[in-house]
Amino acid sequence: MKNSPYVKLMMILFTVIMVSIVVNIFYLTMTGHHLISGKDIETYSEGRGVNESVDYATRGDIY
Repeated sequence: MKNSPYVKLMMILFTVIMVSIVVNIFYLTMTGHHLISGKDIETYSEGRGVNESVDYATRGDIY
């Protein structure tokens, strides 16, 4: 069974996308800045996940 040009194109596209994601994560880990936007990840992450409000259950229990 021969590989069609469509399959080869999709494999190349998938490889390029995966490599770009890995390069972006590696750059972010080493410098602390996003590769494309250039934003500092430390200032972005400050305050994320901090919630000061209390959520009350209106039906059932929240665990």
